[in-house]
Amino acid sequence: MTLDTCKSCDISEIAPVKKTVTVKYIIGENVKEISKTSDSCVIYEGEQTCSITLPKITVNAGYTSVGWSANNGATTGLEAGSKVNLSRSVTYYANAQDKSSPTVSLSPNSNSTYTAGTAVTITLDDQASGLAANQNIYYAWSTSNTNAPNFSQYVITTNTAGSKQVTISIPKSSTSSLTGTYYLWIKGGIKDVSGNVSKQKVSGQFLFDNTKPTGTISFTGTKGIVRASKDEIYVSGKTIGTVPYASSTANDTKSGIASSSLKCTSSNTSVATVSNASTSKVNINIKSRKGSANAWHYLQEYSTINCTLSIIDKAGNTNTVTKSVKAGNGWIELSSQVCKEIYDWNYINGTKKMTDWVYTYWYRTNTEVYYYFNSSGIMLRGWQKISGEWYYLDDPCNKNYKAKSGYDYPDGGMYWNDTLIRKSDNEQWSFDKNGHCISGSGC
Repeated sequence: MTLDTCKSCDISEIAPVKKTVTVKYIIGENVKEISKTSDSCVIYEGEQTCSITLPKITVNAGYTSVGWSANNGATTGLEAGSKVNLSRSVTYYANAQDKSSPTVSLSPNSNSTYTAGTAVTITLDDQASGLAANQNIYYAWSTSNTNAPNFSQYVITTNTAGSKQVTISIPKSSTSSLTGTYYLWIKGGIKDVSGNVSKQKVSGQFLFDNTKPTGTISFTGTKGIVRASKDEIYVSGKTIGTVPYASSTANDTKSGIASSSLKCTSSNTSVATVSNASTSKVNINIKSRKGSANAWHYLQEYSTINCTLSIIDKAGNTNTVTKSVKAGNGWIELSSQVCKEIYDWNYINGTKKMTDWVYTYWYRTNTEVYYYFNSSGIMLRGWQKISGEWYYLDDPCNKNYKAKSGYDYPDGGMYWNDTLIRKSDNEQWSFDKNGHCISGSGC
């Protein structure tokens, strides 16, 4: 039988074999498995080569196949699945290389509520050649998530070369001066053993509040004035306003207020006490003192009210605000001037202005002094005819008069058991124990 007469014969049955080529496949560096370990093909007479198909390569985690090569550890090679023409028997090595950069992850990667600060754990991962040893991990907090900041701070890893995963924390103290919306940047360049480097990492948004909350303390009520010192003093009585009280407000533009508490104390509880019944409002309760019809004391007696507002915001920042005022009751010096030094006076007893005669305690002499108030509740001064009797009520605006006794009468105080002298002509008027003028011109 010849080739010409055997039209349907397999050529291998009739063509002389030149040689058989064998291929040995070996697992090289960083390769997990291969789909076959050997192969062969036949070169027939008249042919120079025969063809094989390179088998599949499965690499170790983190590695990339670089194909088949006659050299173990080669960085380039023939791709698995490709056809190769061979003229002789060969050995091929399946090679893989670490071409993956280390990855960086953050925990937490963001927050949705304001905090004073947070520690962030950085996880470095490289499942191929592993991480290089003892690296500086540079980081920075920035208000931008698009423009890279200057990296001035860093933490240091302590891993050995080849470690597959490393965790390290950026301390909470790194955010202690930040307020607002910030992003954590991790600088690129973290290396693995193969020399691959990481890319820059940017977190989601973190909300920080490291600003103290703010607060104010205000006082509401009517003020009187101490003539000697011109101190303004809060007084009590419905006809002149509500009972005095202190109130407070607290503000925080970031995290908000967690709690605030207003507390007040009185320096003289025999004059005024405070009621800390509310966290934002404190009543100032002014007490009655010596005087007719349970009248109150003269205004030079007062208590200092010291108030403290303590505030905590939701991020844990705290602040303390203090304020002090004076509180008393009784005499009120109004705004309309009678003369250069003297104001109109009212006297408040309970809830109303007093009219007619009022006596009250005079602190300088430890005695009671009488005053007279007209129908409008304004204290009168100088010569006054009341119920048919003449009286002299001390008038500091009139410098031409003086008391013979030298007694220092308070403004508006009634002369009694004393003599009034007019300095311009030395004319005199005498008054009995009830303040009636009993001798002198006009009496």
